[in-house]
Amino acid sequence: MINKRSLDIVHLLIEHERYDQPCTLAMLTKQFNVSERTLRYDLDNISGHLTEQGCKSLGYDEQGNIRLNNSIKDVERVISKQDYYSMKLSREERANVIAYMIAEIDIPLTMQNLADSLYVSRSTILHDMSVVKDVLQKFNLKLESSKRGSLVVGRESDRRILLLNLFPKIYTNQVEVVRDEEQQEVIEIVQTIIQSIEKKTYYFLRMNHTMVY
Repeated sequence: MINKRSLDIVHLLIEHERYDQPCTLAMLTKQFNVSERTLRYDLDNISGHLTEQGCKSLGYDEQGNIRLNNSIKDVERVISKQDYYSMKLSREERANVIAYMIAEIDIPLTMQNLADSLYVSRSTILHDMSVVKDVLQKFNLKLESSKRGSLVVGRESDRRILLLNLFPKIYTNQVEVVRDEEQQEVIEIVQTIIQSIEKKTYYFLRMNHTMVY
């Protein structure tokens, strides 16, 4: 799975490829206001995601331009499988997802971690936190924030009850997005949803310790 910035990079690469425009590493670092190291990490992440879906890795031409190395149609197909993560959630639905994500692991999650994962701005996440606190309070849990990020504080039994109650709501919302798709696509996306939930702890541990912002 790729984060929001990586997804934005892919869309930009698609547009440059579509109109045969140059797109260099320097152009992208300026466009996204990140270091070259961070951008290379993003490009490696994108390449890994593409190869996992049966496509080729990104490449460079003789002029140093970044190339998709795949047809635009194939790349768009791969990216479309991730569209259920960028669906338009209501504030309450998004708060449920945030509460679930924070409650599921024992390390702090930053506002940027959450923003990248839900494909919204950091300010949107900050705006949602009051609703997140209300969700947690219903299960006798509290949100503890520090410079390192946000953690859920409370009894483990209450945390498990929250996860048990929120999972069906999150799962149902995501299945609703794909209910009108072809059957095979529905199966593939639902499988991806389940795998994402199962691997979420590993994903956020890795992201928290290795990503550079």
